Amino acid sequence: MSKPLTKRVDLGFAEVDNPHASYAQTLHDEQSGVERPGKIIVPVNLRTQLGGFAKFAGTELQNETVRRFKTIFEGAQIGGARACDPSVEPVDGGGVRQDGSQIFGADARQAYSAVSTLLGKDDTKRLEMVAIGEKGPTQYAAWRTGNAKPNARLVAKHKHELRIIVLRLAHHWKMAATVDGRRESAAWSDGTTARTPSALDQVA
Repeated sequence: MSKPLTKRVDLGFAEVDNPHASYAQTLHDEQSGVERPGKIIVPVNLRTQLGGFAKFAGTELQNETVRRFKTIFEGAQIGGARACDPSVEPVDGGGVRQDGSQIFGADARQAYSAVSTLLGKDDTKRLEMVAIGEKGPTQYAAWRTGNAKPNARLVAKHKHELRIIVLRLAHHWKMAATVDGRRESAAWSDGTTARTPSALDQVA
């Protein structure tokens, strides 16, 4: 008898194109003032996209930064490549691009090197432990302190530490994200605080 699935899935929501809506219907909805014409809201597994940061309750800006870092890290691995079908003829009529995966991997490794240079070895490893190693706030605090059962104060302290690392990266990439209809920019000052309150509304 199989055991029931007990592992928690961290769910979020994303807006995607409605596969059942025709162009004519989307255009009609848009002209009629329908909210999100041609779009639907679907659940997504945030752990797949963010690793352990899915449990950090980050802002959309922070989540998007971690998502980008994770993509770069995975692409930088040996053998990392974008999914493609070599049996499909390219639209320009050219042949199969044999070195496509090598070029993509090289670009990702260059981007990863730039991240490592910016954050430094220690902070890069800390971000990897969360985004790639999938450590949630409590696991991260335990890893950082060597304390198997960190108290709430230690967990909060190290959640803040990790979010600051993420915001440093967001500032470096000059990223911005739409949050509740507002533009949230990655304003950065001295490496410990951000001048834009909305960028840190979940950091403290």
